[in-house]
Amino acid sequence: MRQKGPNQGMIRLVAGLLGMLALLVSCGHPVANGPVKSLSESSKAPPPTKSTRTGPTTSPAVTAVTTGAAFTPHVGFQPQSVAFWNSRQGILAGLNCDARGACAGEIRTTADGGRTWRDRFQVGFGLNFTSADVVGSTYGWVAVSLNECQSPNQADCRRVLERTADGGRTWQTVNFTDQFGDPSFVTPSLGWAAASSGFTSKLAPAGTLLTTNGGRTWHSRPGPADCQGRGWYLRALSFPTAAQGYALCDGQATGGSQDKAVFTTADGGKTWTRRAHALSLGGEGGDSGISINGYPAGIFFLPDGHGWIWQSRGNLLASTDGGATWWESHLTDPGNNVEARSVWFLSDQSGFVLLAGFSQAKSQPTYRLVATRDGGRIWTTVHTWP
Repeated sequence: MRQKGPNQGMIRLVAGLLGMLALLVSCGHPVANGPVKSLSESSKAPPPTKSTRTGPTTSPAVTAVTTGAAFTPHVGFQPQSVAFWNSRQGILAGLNCDARGACAGEIRTTADGGRTWRDRFQVGFGLNFTSADVVGSTYGWVAVSLNECQSPNQADCRRVLERTADGGRTWQTVNFTDQFGDPSFVTPSLGWAAASSGFTSKLAPAGTLLTTNGGRTWHSRPGPADCQGRGWYLRALSFPTAAQGYALCDGQATGGSQDKAVFTTADGGKTWTRRAHALSLGGEGGDSGISINGYPAGIFFLPDGHGWIWQSRGNLLASTDGGATWWESHLTDPGNNVEARSVWFLSDQSGFVLLAGFSQAKSQPTYRLVATRDGGRIWTTVHTWP
């Protein structure tokens, strides 16, 4: 039988390939050892764009309440509210906007007193984190509003309440409703909120809501009768203890001024007493120190009677006697468009204020987190955005 010899065509093909390989080597194109990389793997990646992120470069997994278009994070973070468990650990809620101007809500945490922040939780486009609150050493809440809600009469305006029990590392939705305003908790279970039927700037007349299960369900409670009788809105609540609470009410805003009043309760919201006020008709505010200038946005009190009111187009106000008298803080300067957006104090000496500065040269505000250790006499900048 005839033995099969080598295939002559195959021999010629192999010889040709070896010749081409030798030619490439001689021309200065070495052949790499190992598998050949694809173009996307071997090409040099472009440098990353500048980011406003100040925390770790690796972000934890993000849980989305709603989804939207592809999101490019960290182009422009706009903090809205801050709260601290202690002098080092706290949470920050705000908006993160991409280059197109589309914004999504985001929660960040700090473990070094606000110098650096880490992304923890993000919701989809069109949602805005509006307030943060914490109690104990690990419990916290953040309220979420739809940006599209511009009127309290819109039927589709909704509020979402997110809750953490582990210092902000993980978050769970505990309530999805259209009823509550920014919450104020005393314990992990007990909390109050202003009754709301829409966007945060459009609160329903002065009722309150009470929860005893951490925000899962809310029950109607009466608000300050004087506030309701004047047709004012209950802007915000602050409960430093289960019995002691403060309510901030305001009337119709006009040309940079607004009627406002502070009410107190000593029985957990069953009865309310007007503590201070400023009226455009019938006198300013007596000797209380409150002016009609500015649009009140929030209130915060400690159990010892130290309290603060922050405003849009108005000064930050401070009180040391349970809200009977108030004085303007030099920290804000509405004439130069510097306003307080959020206040959180750990004691009468130690606290944080989130400031927003507006400029015609910039389309977005510049934000600063400042801290004091001497009751507000000296303030130190802790962090800035962008």
